[in-house]
Amino acid sequence: MIGTTSADITASAKARIGPPAQALAVAPMVVFCGHSLIQNCNNNHTPQFNVPTTMDFDPMGAPGAFGMLNLDGENGTIGSSTEADWISKGFNKYLGLGDYKSDPGAKFESQNVEDALDARIGTVLLFPVFKTLTGTGQNAEYDIIGWIGFHLTSYDVHGHSATLHGYFTQYIAQGILAQSSPGSGGVPSSLFGVKAIQLIE
Repeated sequence: MIGTTSADITASAKARIGPPAQALAVAPMVVFCGHSLIQNCNNNHTPQFNVPTTMDFDPMGAPGAFGMLNLDGENGTIGSSTEADWISKGFNKYLGLGDYKSDPGAKFESQNVEDALDARIGTVLLFPVFKTLTGTGQNAEYDIIGWIGFHLTSYDVHGHSATLHGYFTQYIAQGILAQSSPGSGGVPSSLFGVKAIQLIE
């Protein structure tokens, strides 16, 4: 109405919150569901959050697998600049659960990767949680069953390998929720501490 200087406006919205079946801005480094502070490979345990810990990214039981993922699904080895971009910004597409190829070899000695890790100190990275690792080289695959937040405090590089220092933390991620209940039908368990908020109305 002409001449009206103020008005009361009301609105309402409904939202769901839960573990995302797909997540945005994922970093390419994996975490094992059996880590001593997680112990949640079967959706029956709550990780210990805010407890200082370390994660070693070195040979993980399959030749050429150092705990790094090929997030774009292409064949071959990922360049260090691409890997660094995924670390510093997270992958720019939604990623779902399931099998992901290993990025064969390791690039922790790369200046690009070290610069990316330097930029993430004091922030939370969103890591994929894996249950099994099969195959070798670029045919090795990690079975991703969920996501977990890791607050990076420092890191050490040992040639091709690296050790990350920090702690697991609960985290609100950009994600797409599943339609089923947590922990069933391939839906990630909420016990990894990562949740997403999705408007439904």
